[in-house]
Amino acid sequence: VSAAVVDDTEYPGTYAIVALRGEMYYYLTNVAANGSRLTAVQAGTSLPADNVSLAAEKVWNIEKVGNKFALKSVETDEYISWSSGNTATMETEGIAFEISETEGTYVFKYAATDADRYLSLNKDTYDYFAVYKTGQIANLYLIPAVVGEEAVPELTGITVNATKTTFTVGDEFAFEGTVTANYSNGTTKDVTTS
Repeated sequence: VSAAVVDDTEYPGTYAIVALRGEMYYYLTNVAANGSRLTAVQAGTSLPADNVSLAAEKVWNIEKVGNKFALKSVETDEYISWSSGNTATMETEGIAFEISETEGTYVFKYAATDADRYLSLNKDTYDYFAVYKTGQIANLYLIPAVVGEEAVPELTGITVNATKTTFTVGDEFAFEGTVTANYSNGTTKDVTTS
């Protein structure tokens, strides 16, 4: 089953790009680990919420280039580029990816002269991203990012602590206790009165 290619109605946009390997998520940054590979930063075992505040080097503008897309760093105003091997460097002119989406994960495919290549997390050390041949492909997550301001956290659950849970027929209902809203950024709020 082939994945649907993402159309331009969802872009342009500003995103964090995250890969999952094992039980750990990794951010793509524009910081080169060795001059030719972009550093991966651990993001923990939980996929970040859809709206998150991120450091500038972890945020990318996805720009339309013809019928494809380029990844441009918000911080450096440079694009991801590819030259040879498994490199992924930052340059003033970038490469154009075809983006495919399947069940919430994305694949960035670049048609190189010798073989199709894909933006991916390194399969062995997990400490950098590069542009690899087919055998090293990994699906990515795009997390819409809020740049320069505090993100609006998502409601992840409600906790109810009631001191009275049993009522007799004919009793007038009166809630006694607290209701707490839990948010994606780890904060809570007492919403008993609302």
